[in-house]
Amino acid sequence: MTLYPLNLIRGHNNCWVPASVLIFAAFRPDFFLPLKSDEMTLGCAPFSGGLADDELSNSALLYPTPTPSPTDLAADSDAVASVSTTFFLGSSIDPLESDLIVSSSDAVLFYLHTHVILSASDNAFDFLLSAPPKSPSSDMLQNIIHVPEPSAVLNVVLHAIYNISCAHHAPSFHTLEAAVPSLRKYGMSLERYMSPSTPLYSLLLSHAPLYPLELYTLAASYDQHDLAASTSAHLLSTPLDSLTDDVARRIGARYLKRLFFLHIHRVSSLKHLLLPPPRPHPPTSTCDLEDQKPISRAWTLAAAYLVWDARPGMHIFIFIFILSFRV
Repeated sequence: MTLYPLNLIRGHNNCWVPASVLIFAAFRPDFFLPLKSDEMTLGCAPFSGGLADDELSNSALLYPTPTPSPTDLAADSDAVASVSTTFFLGSSIDPLESDLIVSSSDAVLFYLHTHVILSASDNAFDFLLSAPPKSPSSDMLQNIIHVPEPSAVLNVVLHAIYNISCAHHAPSFHTLEAAVPSLRKYGMSLERYMSPSTPLYSLLLSHAPLYPLELYTLAASYDQHDLAASTSAHLLSTPLDSLTDDVARRIGARYLKRLFFLHIHRVSSLKHLLLPPPRPHPPTSTCDLEDQKPISRAWTLAAAYLVWDARPGMHIFIFIFILSFRV
């Protein structure tokens, strides 16, 4: 995030700049100059730098205001504006100029493009957007949208909309988990933005080894079959009796049945492969049918030990250990 300090700002003709221009300062930091410590009691100081006088005369952002009191100065001394490091003014994520600002619940600003959001959303970003403005630069301050999501969650949502990966931000699994319902809330199709070819899908799947049950529950609750199927391979060692009622309710009957059948069929397939002894070979002078019977009995005994202790998530080395110990 980029921070712009806005304490004790001044503007043209020694006039105090009202706090309403906080957002404007986020993308025109050269417009403001901080007061020196010995000027705090004066309320104004000579202006130098920034925009030219003819530009200032046409600006509608500055209004003369009374000299602030010491209380007001103290209240405004810590004011800052945080801007996304990906969605900032002048970024190259879209060839057109940004015409929309979205502010998260923790006051981080995201400079976006209305045409991108509207093309991705089927409800105009939860009905917060209208048609794109005719003059983006002049309407920028009038297109600020405040959303209840924190910046970390909103960052994941916007990266998904723009179809770019946010892996370099290293979002936690719980942040990604919170972003999925936000995508649906803002009218994004999960079939489109969580398909196997998307960056969000890859990022979610990277958390499967550490959060297999949580990710499977998330995929099942939004009927994302591909993500659920890819995650289920990490659930073979999860005891099914550890599922709580709340988790089972969120997974739903269909995906819960698939998970149970995955475990059941895994053991059944092992039994089908191991229990039948090898077919005897034709008798020879050194090995007839009677000689082959002890081998068949040993095979059956070892297979019974393996099947009895078999679990869906058991590693192959465990089977080797059981064979070496039992036989």
